[in-house]
Amino acid sequence: MRIGSESPGVLVATVGLALTLASACLAAPPPSPAEPVDWLTWADDTRLLIKELIRVDTTNPPGGEAQLLERVKKRLDLEGIPSELLLCAPGRANLVARLSVGDPRPPVVWMAHVDVVETRDQRWTVPPLEGVERDGYLWGRGAIDSKAMAALGVQLLCLVKRSGRPLSRGLTLILTADAESDSRRGLAWLLANRPDLLRADGVLMEGGNVVEHRGPVRLVEVETAQKTSFDLTLEATGPATHGALPGSDSAIFRLARALTRLAQFEPPPSGPTPRRAPPPPGRSRPGRTTTPCSGPRSPPRASRRSPGPAWSPRPPRPG
Repeated sequence: MRIGSESPGVLVATVGLALTLASACLAAPPPSPAEPVDWLTWADDTRLLIKELIRVDTTNPPGGEAQLLERVKKRLDLEGIPSELLLCAPGRANLVARLSVGDPRPPVVWMAHVDVVETRDQRWTVPPLEGVERDGYLWGRGAIDSKAMAALGVQLLCLVKRSGRPLSRGLTLILTADAESDSRRGLAWLLANRPDLLRADGVLMEGGNVVEHRGPVRLVEVETAQKTSFDLTLEATGPATHGALPGSDSAIFRLARALTRLAQFEPPPSGPTPRRAPPPPGRSRPGRTTTPCSGPRSPPRASRRSPGPAWSPRPPRPG
């Protein structure tokens, strides 16, 4: 995660996407003028919270997310934000925090997971669970996936709460366990036990990224879906042959050819092809994508490739 002198720009730009989504929740200006946000202090507090979360070992397995979420709950309690710690197994938990109103419409949801994959046998040059700052970056397991997202969600609720502005609809934070496994203790558990928490008009989660390079934000990625595993069973039929003379048309050879074709299959893009945006006026960086957040923009150039159809797996033909 990039930090340093430009870190407020990264954090502010990241949460800016959330504030855009959350702006639909704000009904009116506060009763009295709110103090302007000190974004430098806010970004520094967010960075410190990310480091604190990294230092809590939630390697999955075994997880141990409850110890981290207990700290988050204490922070939310101090801000007067109602939250609920949902224990789902020894040491495993999910957390839900709400800024609610009487509006019956589903809330806007910010979601992140707090478990991380293991670091064993990996070539870390810094202790992976200490949140080390080096060369303008914050290094640690979870700095990107996705304890930073969790910390930003906590900070977002605190920011909205402190603003004193009334909400026209609810704003919910959901921090989950077990995303790096099969989610049986995380989203799957919530779907089975608390599906009411997952009804939302909009969800902002880890799908996407914000990239900056010493100045304006260059790229904001918005991800709406992920490719997951797909289980299938293949059956092949063919003439019965003797093991000594199987022939090339037996069921085994047909199945082997089908598996080879399946392994070589490259699915087409399932959405719009990424486009290269023109550089801002006065900035020419051949071969680089530069997308300023504000200011005059030229129309994007047409994509060289047309988007392909959504991929749907097709069983290979026998033979």
